[in-house]
Amino acid sequence: MRPPVLCALLVLTACASSSQPAPSGAAAPAPAATTRTARYTPGTIRYRIISHTHQEQQIQGTRRDLEFLLESLLTATISSETGGMRATIVFDSIRAEGGMISPSEAARMKGVRLTGAFTPDGQITSLSGDSALSGQLQTIAANIRLFFPRIPAQGAEPGQQWSDTVETKTTAEPRLVIRSFNNRKALDWTEQGGKRALRIEVSTDYTLSGSGQQMGQDYTLEGKGVRLSTQYLGADGHYLGATSRDSSNVTVSVSSQGISFASIQLRADTVAVIP
Repeated sequence: MRPPVLCALLVLTACASSSQPAPSGAAAPAPAATTRTARYTPGTIRYRIISHTHQEQQIQGTRRDLEFLLESLLTATISSETGGMRATIVFDSIRAEGGMISPSEAARMKGVRLTGAFTPDGQITSLSGDSALSGQLQTIAANIRLFFPRIPAQGAEPGQQWSDTVETKTTAEPRLVIRSFNNRKALDWTEQGGKRALRIEVSTDYTLSGSGQQMGQDYTLEGKGVRLSTQYLGADGHYLGATSRDSSNVTVSVSSQGISFASIQLRADTVAVIP
C-alpha cells in the first residue's frame, strides 16, 4: 500500500498562513494617529498565499521525506448588506508542487467563488460555493472560514488579549476534525506594506482526528500540533497579511495491515497583499 499523504493542508492561514516573509525584528513605529480600535470595513483586496510544507514519515523503519508547495492568488471582498456584511472569495489561480494537488485539480480551483456572511469578529459563516469540490480542494475551501484574523466583535486595541476555540470539519477524503485552541494578543500599531496596522500575535494548540480510504485500505489518524502566527489588521479595516509557523505529529493506522506510522509535519505560511 502506498502510504497516504494526509496533512499538508490542514490549516490555511494562511491561515492559517506573500511573496516575501515579513521582516524579522521590530518594525518601525507608525506615525501618530487618532485611530485606536481596529475594525473590519468593506473593501476588495487581492492576496498571495504561499505554504511550504515538509513532511517526514517513518514506516516500518523506513523514513520518507516529502516536500510540498502551494501558492494561491485570490481576491477577497467584504461588502455591506442589510443587517451586516458579506465576504466573497474568488480564487484567481492555484499552483502546487510535490504531488499533493494535481494540475487538473488546481485548474478546477480557478474562478471558484465562495461566499458567506461576515461577522464583525472576522468569521465567515454559512459558506457556499464549495459543494463541487472534493479532497484537498475541499480542505482549502473549508479553511477559508479561518482566512481573516479573529478579533473581538467590538474591535481590537493594543494590549487586548482574548481566546477562542475553533472546530473545522471536512467531509471529503480524508474526513477530518480539527479543534484549535487559540490565544490572541493585540500588540501595538506598526506599519505593514506602508500602511498603519495593528499587530496581532496568535498562539494555537490543536488536535486532529480523521479517517479515509486509499487503494481499498481504510486508515485512521490522530495527532496534535502547535502554530505561532503574526497577523496585521489595518487602521482602514483591511486585512494586510500574516506569517505563521506550524508543526504537528500525527499517527496513521491501517488496521487491515496491522501497521501504524508517524507523520511529522513542519509548515510555513505567508499571506501578503498584491498591490
